[in-house]
Amino acid sequence: MNLFRQKKAMDQMWWIIMSVVLVVVIVIFILIWFKGSGEKAFGSIGNQIGGLSDCDGDYVKDFSDYCPCNQAITEMPEGEEKPKEEVCGSPGAEALQKCPEKCKEQQ
Repeated sequence: MNLFRQKKAMDQMWWIIMSVVLVVVIVIFILIWFKGSGEKAFGSIGNQIGGLSDCDGDYVKDFSDYCPCNQAITEMPEGEEKPKEEVCGSPGAEALQKCPEKCKEQQ
């Protein structure tokens, strides 16, 4: 604890602590600003990068969802020899509303 008994060391620690606090506040401010205005300007990142969204609302991201527009089927059924369109069936109303371009192809 000799570090805190010296006046020079205390001055240096104060500057280090205040710098860290300032950086944290600036980072939080930037994140909040980009969350609000950045999303309005560019859309959410899930919409920008294909597959990060969840069109059918089954909590399985579209890149790993076997039927991204049908909530009932998330994995390929074992032993299925049918084409994907027959297995997945028609898309649900929620999927058509969230991802109309992707799910209209499956109709």
